Amino acid sequence: MMSKAVRPCHPPKIIEEFRSKTYPIRDIFQSFFRDYSDSHSISKEQQKAAFCISECKTGSLGYNLSYCESCGCATIHACSCNNRNCPSCQAPQEQKWIMARNSELIEGCAYYHV
Repeated sequence: MMSKAVRPCHPPKIIEEFRSKTYPIRDIFQSFFRDYSDSHSISKEQQKAAFCISECKTGSLGYNLSYCESCGCATIHACSCNNRNCPSCQAPQEQKWIMARNSELIEGCAYYHV
C-alpha cells in the first residue's frame, strides 16, 4: 500500500502564528492574572482555570494534526484547554448544545427555557 506524501496547507510559520493569534480573554489573563493573584486570595480551582485560559491555544498544551486522505493536506492546530470556564473553548460546545436542543423542539409550539 502506497502512502501519500503529507502536503502542508499552510506555510511553515504556522506554529508561530498560533502564539501571535489574539484571544482577548487569554491576553487579559496572561497580562494581569499574576499581579491580581499576588494581591488577592485565589483558590486552587481558580488558579487551575486561570492557567488553562492563559495557555489555551498557545501550543504549550500541545498540537493536533488534521490530515485529509483525499488531497493529502495536513493542518496543525494548537490544543485548547477545554476548561469549562474558558469562553474560547466553550463557545463551540454551547453551539452544539443549542443545536441539539433545537432538534428536540416541536414545530409550531412556543418554547421557553425557565
